[in-house]
Amino acid sequence: MALHRLTAVIFKEFKQLLRDPRTLAVVLGAPLVFIVSFGMAYGGEIKHVDIALANEDRELFSWYVVQEVSSSKVFKISEYVDSFTGARNLVENGRVYAAIVIPSGFSKSISMLSSGTIYLVITHSSPAISRAVKAEANIVMARLQAKLLNILLKQLGLEALSSSGKTGIQPVKLDIAEISTIGSEIGMFTFYSPLITGLTLQNAALTLAAISVAREKERRTIEQLIMTPITRFEFLMGKFIVYFIFSMLITFISFEILINFFSLVLMGSLIDIVFLNIIFCIGSLTAGIAISTFSKTQMQAIEISTFILLPSAVFCGAIIPPEATPEYARVIIYATPLYHYFDSMINIMVKGMTLTDMPNHLIYLACYIAVTFIFSFKTFTKRIG
Repeated sequence: MALHRLTAVIFKEFKQLLRDPRTLAVVLGAPLVFIVSFGMAYGGEIKHVDIALANEDRELFSWYVVQEVSSSKVFKISEYVDSFTGARNLVENGRVYAAIVIPSGFSKSISMLSSGTIYLVITHSSPAISRAVKAEANIVMARLQAKLLNILLKQLGLEALSSSGKTGIQPVKLDIAEISTIGSEIGMFTFYSPLITGLTLQNAALTLAAISVAREKERRTIEQLIMTPITRFEFLMGKFIVYFIFSMLITFISFEILINFFSLVLMGSLIDIVFLNIIFCIGSLTAGIAISTFSKTQMQAIEISTFILLPSAVFCGAIIPPEATPEYARVIIYATPLYHYFDSMINIMVKGMTLTDMPNHLIYLACYIAVTFIFSFKTFTKRIG
């Protein structure tokens, strides 16, 4: 191996890479965007989880519970209700992730028995949130036990003896009775199945569509096609229909494997699931065709698709729901199509909801399809015409 020939090849490759700023930007930018976006969204702790609080007791010791819960950095009391039923309804309707209920007779139980029970109504639709809520609830109860004991000792004038342990008063014991609105805690497999199907569908549709027009450019056949009586709309729609069939076939095979081989349980309607996947597939295909129209090569189209897929996986809300992320990350999550697909699938599969219960997600996906379709057609007409 001659060194001068090897050096010549190395310099040639460097020159080729530097002459293609689009590819260079994608290759260098994709990892940076992925790392920065991940740190932005999930670099901190889970904070400000929306919960409801119901104080059925409304006696002295119950207000100390309210005060302690309000001071938590993890909890954000967004709803105050009067009853257990009202708190449970808020959790079931998805307006809050959990509810803390102080039952009637709580203060009396603390005074007479030095013990009490607090109810935690929680949804397990997000494993990360449910774990954080339960952990914080235990921390709050531990702080409350010490605080309520000191209050009892002050009431009896025995606070001076508390350090020696000779007060004769039993330590306060608080129990948390957990009530789940969707049964037992869902497994990680069930929770992340919509993420896998969404990424599989988006990857297939986006990549297949992205290389379609770019392949015609590379093979220099696009000029011949344009010279035929085929209109630009027919040209794009022909490609769209073929890749739609292939993408949906991949999706159906994925669900077939998950349901029959891994016993995935679907609580909601299969028709809603199919319709949602069709909408998401159409949006991914139109976005892929838009990428393809301004990509010079197939490799460049694939690189741009990867540039989109990586942030989508990070900002889809699967790791931590948007409500528990910083404000700047929340805006990006809400703008990510995969988030609306993932959240809709979780609501259908786990909570048994229907698409009519989620009009915001449907409206966003419809707008996503309209914008990407118009953009892809206009871009194709401008660049090819």
